[in-house]
Amino acid sequence: MKLKLDLAVIILCMLLAAAVAHAGNEKVVYTTNGEKFTGTITKQDENFITIRIKGGTATIPVSIVDRIVDFIDEASLQLLVVHDKKLADRLHDELAYGTAFTKLVWKHSKHLSLFRDGMTDFVDRSYLPEKVSKIAFDLRKDGYTMPIEVEKAFYIVKLLDKRKTEKVTPGPQDTHKPEEPAPAETPEEPENESPVRIAVLPVAESTHEARVAATGADLQELLVSEIVGTTGLEPFLTDKASKPDDENAPDF
Repeated sequence: MKLKLDLAVIILCMLLAAAVAHAGNEKVVYTTNGEKFTGTITKQDENFITIRIKGGTATIPVSIVDRIVDFIDEASLQLLVVHDKKLADRLHDELAYGTAFTKLVWKHSKHLSLFRDGMTDFVDRSYLPEKVSKIAFDLRKDGYTMPIEVEKAFYIVKLLDKRKTEKVTPGPQDTHKPEEPAPAETPEEPENESPVRIAVLPVAESTHEARVAATGADLQELLVSEIVGTTGLEPFLTDKASKPDDENAPDF
């Protein structure tokens, strides 16, 4: 008899644990015809999804399910964090006697949120240490916790507001990598009509070079012949410049 009783207690504990596990694990099921069901999924197979919703249960054919998203708790909080237990206990007492939470934040808090009066935007449970979230997110509006110790810090948390919201997950179209900018095109160099660059030096009109240039001869050929004649070495030649027209020949 005792064995049966113990077994019944174990089964009851397992059922309670399962119920607790489902609590706070709500889902939103969207169908292809635009319906929306919010609740806890109790059964799911290849044909149907059964979801416990407010007022009963809904059994939805898998063939018309568009998507399923998580439904999570979010809260707006006010944080008061110190590093001394005696101080934390005293601050909690001051709150009980009616001292404004914000006043104590400005005077004592060591958390970065103090620059916003200790307040946060709507955040999920992962924003705080798990030990703190378990208590803070179950508070009533405007309620606050006892000092909660986490890694040598003592948290007093006030719940300002809370809501449930769908957890946004990126769709397939949002998972691609951003397009890399196209490499900059190298500007094409303009065609060089005269690849040979010649340094023009002032010369007297009576010199041989000036007379040759005045007649439109190739100055490079003149220089090459001078090099060969004086050194006997074969010079390195680049592309020849086009010969100037007689009409456009420079005056020396």
